[in-house]
Amino acid sequence: MSPLDPGQLAALQALVGAPYDARDRRPGFHCWGLFREVQKILTGADLPEFDIAEMSVRARARAFTTAPERRRWQRIAAPRHGCAVLLGRRDVPIHIGCYLELGPLPCDRGVIHAARPAVSFDSLAHLEFAGWRMIACLERACPERT
Repeated sequence: MSPLDPGQLAALQALVGAPYDARDRRPGFHCWGLFREVQKILTGADLPEFDIAEMSVRARARAFTTAPERRRWQRIAAPRHGCAVLLGRRDVPIHIGCYLELGPLPCDRGVIHAARPAVSFDSLAHLEFAGWRMIACLERACPERT
């Protein structure tokens, strides 16, 4: 993935602080809705909508592993800029964020994700401290070009 241009950086920074909305209604986001928006900013990819508002935790975990869109993504060993980060409280993915490298410093690297109360950009260490476990990092197997 190429470095961010100033417009992309500004668009990503503008997302931080947006309210969490379980139904993914703007200006709010749920985790998948935010991930879709971030991918659109980074690559222009228009990922499918995915309604998680009424899903049980079990159904959400199943969707993150078996949805048709999942087949377009491959597991990678470590997070890279723009990759999907599947998170869970145990070994089951129930949440998604996007790993970003916004600059050269360690504090510029982290995961943008939507969870109550708002969209945040957190380091992997902060996510772990908050009880999230990184289950997998995924990269689009055939990224769309804009």
